[in-house]
Amino acid sequence: MMQGKFLARISSYEPRWNGLYKGRQMISNDYWFRTELGNGRTFSGHFSLKR
Repeated sequence: MMQGKFLARISSYEPRWNGLYKGRQMISNDYWFRTELGNGRTFSGHFSLKR
């Protein structure tokens, strides 16, 4: 299984990410994510970060 870096925790109270990791802007690139839905299910996908 491929492992990555934990970039941000996003919740329904704060539903966005500012594009920073450890205070530095992430580069424009494609990123993959996995989210745990709270009912035992997970959802994964990807997005492109453009600056």
